[in-house]
Amino acid sequence: MAFQAIEEKQRRNTRQVLEDAATKGILPREAAVYLAVQRLKKSMSYRTLVAVFLSTRLRIAKHNDSQTEVMQWYGDEENC
Repeated sequence: MAFQAIEEKQRRNTRQVLEDAATKGILPREAAVYLAVQRLKKSMSYRTLVAVFLSTRLRIAKHNDSQTEVMQWYGDEENC
């Protein structure tokens, strides 16, 4: 089952790289690097959104002087 999923992802990625290379008139390696960079940027944008959300949440909790609320939000009152 896991090998089948990996094989499907490899096929999909390879197909996408080759299609992008043909469409843009670039080498497959360039298309692969472009795809990787786009995926990294997308992933990093999620990380940024989470960081902004968490820092905003913490500022609100500090403003309200409610450290317990933050600890409960994380679900671990003993380790905060």
